[in-house]
Amino acid sequence: MELSEKYSLTDIDLTRLKTEFEITQLKLEFAAIKSETDGISLFEAIEKYNAFHRYTEKLTQKEKDSLINQIKSMDSSRFSDLVELLFLNLDRTKGICTHQMDPKCFDYHIWKNEGAFIHFFNAIVPRDPFSEREIPHRKNELRDIAIDVRDFHPELKYVFSVSWMWNLKKFQLLMPDSFNDSLKVFKDYESYTQSYWGQFYRYEGTVNQERVEKFRKDWEFPLEPLVGECSIDDFMKFYEVRARRVSV
Repeated sequence: MELSEKYSLTDIDLTRLKTEFEITQLKLEFAAIKSETDGISLFEAIEKYNAFHRYTEKLTQKEKDSLINQIKSMDSSRFSDLVELLFLNLDRTKGICTHQMDPKCFDYHIWKNEGAFIHFFNAIVPRDPFSEREIPHRKNELRDIAIDVRDFHPELKYVFSVSWMWNLKKFQLLMPDSFNDSLKVFKDYESYTQSYWGQFYRYEGTVNQERVEKFRKDWEFPLEPLVGECSIDDFMKFYEVRARRVSV
């Protein structure tokens, strides 16, 4: 039975899987170069520059140890085998095959018990998440975050986000002026996540070949991730969410 039949994959699913494979290869090329320039092992480079935690989040400790041992047993001479191993263990690969992708583009998690870390993922491939038709949905997602923080996490003091997408004006329009005024290049990531690699995807699910070619010329990311933050109050006011009443 073919993969598409076994997992009931659509044409867009297959396109996305092909894209994930190509970007996994790109990530590994970058890790191999960083391994040499940083004087670290290939596995250490994969940990830092390929966001290795995204391959192991849903594994048991035994499964995680097994995967790490497999990677460590390989070197650059087995590049294609390593690409395949990482691709098959990537959370997004599994999500596409099992149809268990997050239905929302904007979501958040709590950061150090004081901040709401907002992150973005294109959950509506192959539609443009920032088209005129889709923008109201993105605003509703962000407003829902404001409501959720108000109702369930009143202790949080600020919202912040890190992404290459904050370079884009249409992305900035979704946040308060105080957030956009704070934007600056982010250099302190311990792990290179989609905040870096997301720029190589097109919204329809294919690879942004123009950016990939530019990246391979000097191995510098075409768009550097920006970090911004603002107070919870500014974020709630921007989305017209009333503060929770305090009982006396």
